Amino acid sequence: MRDKLMLLVVLVGLIFGLSASALEYSPDCAEFSNKTTDWNRTLSVDKFDPSLGVLKGVKVSADACASQLFMLDSEDSEPQCWTVVTNAWLSAAMPDGKDFVLSLPEKTNQFCLSADLDEEPDFKGDDSFSFFIKECVKDERTYNDLENWIGPGKVEFRVIAKGITDVAGSSSFDQRVRTFANETICVTYYYESCDDGLWCNGIETSNGLICLPGTPPDCSDGIECTIDFCNEETDRCEHRADDSKCDDGLWCNGAETCDPAKGCQPGTPPDCNDGIECTIDFCNEETDRCEHRPDDSKCDDGIFCNGAETCDPVEGCLPGTPPDCNDNIECTIDFCNEETDRCEHRPDDSKCDDGIFCNGAETCDPVEGCLLGTPPDCNDNIECTIDFCNEETDECEHSPDDSKCDDGLWCNGAETCDPVKGCQPGTPPTAMTTSSAP
Repeated sequence: MRDKLMLLVVLVGLIFGLSASALEYSPDCAEFSNKTTDWNRTLSVDKFDPSLGVLKGVKVSADACASQLFMLDSEDSEPQCWTVVTNAWLSAAMPDGKDFVLSLPEKTNQFCLSADLDEEPDFKGDDSFSFFIKECVKDERTYNDLENWIGPGKVEFRVIAKGITDVAGSSSFDQRVRTFANETICVTYYYESCDDGLWCNGIETSNGLICLPGTPPDCSDGIECTIDFCNEETDRCEHRADDSKCDDGLWCNGAETCDPAKGCQPGTPPDCNDGIECTIDFCNEETDRCEHRPDDSKCDDGIFCNGAETCDPVEGCLPGTPPDCNDNIECTIDFCNEETDRCEHRPDDSKCDDGIFCNGAETCDPVEGCLLGTPPDCNDNIECTIDFCNEETDECEHSPDDSKCDDGLWCNGAETCDPVKGCQPGTPPTAMTTSSAP
């Protein structure tokens, strides 16, 4: 069956010069039936609808039948013979001005009848004869005057039906003839669709003779950040959001996005908080990243003597290193003075004390260290005393030395040394009386 259809398409293409893709369309046929001959009337069918495409050819098929009832009653006093010839044709005027004529076959009937047997024709008995014939014929034609077949409206056919009956023989007879005609006219339009199968170039239209380009759909959605395009696969306009069209070139206010309904939407600024309390968190527009600058001042506990606290960008505040107040002077007391925010070095003489009193009190110089002491001056300015430092008593002592007062004179007595007054004169010896022996 498929092969037959393909063959039919090929044959139609050969007739009309159509491509294998040609389509066909047939409106309702125009017809009349059981009409007596010798009349004319107008039939019509719909014109080709140009919205279907481009008309390539027209085929008109006509199918006609004619039937005739013929009755003859002899009025002749003698037997007679007759020859009856019947014929019929139908003609339809086409839009090109030419007639499409269907002629039915001519039929001949010969017969003989007895003399008239009745006064009034009753079309009965041996003096009468009747016959009924029916003939049908069909034909088709093609037309290329396409403009006349394109709608809107109707294509009209002026149809004329004609029946002819010739009777040869005696002229003495009565006859009754009834001729009826039927005709059906069908039109088939062969056309090609203008639809190129593409949705995005619009719906192609036609004036019936040529295709007219369609108007592409307006895919603009009025949203400046969408890429508007026609999707041939889905047969619709689509709108692809393109965030890059919203980019204001600033990194630190976040990445702007495109909402296909609302347009460009502001971005969310990056959260630059690193959770380290001593860093200054900020967004660097030049490097397009968050940065965290350590700020040692945020770690300062206000105490100088435990060192300067520092901020580590990863670990946070780190304790400072106390200042090294060691001046390498062993006799100073090195300490950090929180009030003055500096190291101080207090001399401590006790650190220089060698435990010996008589060589003097050693002292501490904050630069040179321990300095030797000055031995105590034990001179009491009493020339007869022996001045010396007593290490056991940690004091100067003065021991009187009478010998230092001796003037070498015995008679004036023995001089003595007073530790306060110095040399003191001696007491002369007392004179003694010498008695004579008896």
